[in-house]
Amino acid sequence: MKPLFMLALSFLAFSAFGQTRRMKIAHLENGTYKIDADTLALKKLWVGKCGFEGVNYTKMEVLKKQTFGEKKEDFYMLIAYDPAKDLKTCRYLFKINDNFYFRPSKGSDNNDLFYGTVFTCMGKDDECFPEVLYMDNTYQWGGKQKLECSKDNHCPSTRSIMFE
Repeated sequence: MKPLFMLALSFLAFSAFGQTRRMKIAHLENGTYKIDADTLALKKLWVGKCGFEGVNYTKMEVLKKQTFGEKKEDFYMLIAYDPAKDLKTCRYLFKINDNFYFRPSKGSDNNDLFYGTVFTCMGKDDECFPEVLYMDNTYQWGGKQKLECSKDNHCPSTRSIMFE
């Protein structure tokens, strides 16, 4: 009986977070980003997805940046910080008018996995901060605007896919 209860509870939690695709995450009001989503629930979910131990996100915000690579364009992300660990976890946001969503509808382009990815990187902000590379008609998360493979990586990162 207990496994059946746990299965039902897991399904309900998955269903609730699956609704984030259609749920407004944030909005722009008088030039300021306001988060509408339950930040405590998102932080708790992201702690389980980030792949690092003992994470304590103390701040969450909407941030506007610009892609690099073959195309430069503005993009938005919801980002959470654990300053004690120099850890940043984020997810891409779609802007529709002045509202922000994780993924308002399921598409069929080359970027579906990217849109569902929660990206985490750990390192000092000047060496390691979430960036989006645009190359070959696809977006990719990275921890810096430099493509490199090195065993002396100052920006370890993880990617977790959120199935919605």
